[in-house]
Amino acid sequence: MQSVLPKVTVNETMSLSPFVTIVDSNIHVLASSGKIGNQIPLPPASAFPDSQKRSTNWFTWQHDNNSVRDAAVIVPFTSRHSSGYVLVARSMRQTESIIGRISVLAGFAFMGIVLASTVIIFVL
Repeated sequence: MQSVLPKVTVNETMSLSPFVTIVDSNIHVLASSGKIGNQIPLPPASAFPDSQKRSTNWFTWQHDNNSVRDAAVIVPFTSRHSSGYVLVARSMRQTESIIGRISVLAGFAFMGIVLASTVIIFVL
């Protein structure tokens, strides 16, 4: 299992790098390259069977401690000896920051348009 994981452990509270977690069919962690503190981050258990129905499950999830939100995909696997799921996820911190900046800029643009419209209405 370790041969398919990245060599570096990702601390999600500090890094934007993706991580990989492999779990068995009972959703017990077999191997992981991601951590939050001393814990391996896992989405709600219901996310895993959903991937069986669709062959993949793309979603976002907010961790229990609300410190990190991840974009993730789960893919089920079956081999001769075992079955389970591969979870690949990445923090959305940078994406959320960009969305926040765009929202502020859009707000300023809207206020500028309203102000310009008001000036034009009263001047004409």
